[in-house]
Amino acid sequence: MLEKGKSSFNWVDSVLIKAIEQGEWVIFENANLCNPSILDRLNSLLEEGNNTIGINEQGLVDGDKLREVKAHRDFRAIFLISKQTLVDQGRDVSRALRNRCLQVDIEYLCDSSDASSLPHFEIAQAIGHMV
Repeated sequence: MLEKGKSSFNWVDSVLIKAIEQGEWVIFENANLCNPSILDRLNSLLEEGNNTIGINEQGLVDGDKLREVKAHRDFRAIFLISKQTLVDQGRDVSRALRNRCLQVDIEYLCDSSDASSLPHFEIAQAIGHMV
């Protein structure tokens, strides 16, 4: 029970943090439209040999240290960038993020108005985790 003048804050892990810890795959659709500072927070997690991310927003844990989340060995992050949004919006992801990823360009030879027939849509459905 809370007393007058006192409040309580309980940290709740996001879907992304749970995926990182449990080794799930996460798809960032239209990643280039995301706020660059948010994507840049993932750089340490995606750094070869590091695979951790600091959760500064949670505050101190165990009284004196910041929480570090280590990625499960099966965790994968997939960043999708639509050429259309790249051209229309003129926004791209940072070079630092690109350097930590394998880039695959796919040209579709079908009518893009039927998105459900595109391979990335089928992959996202199969994985079932879209952030």
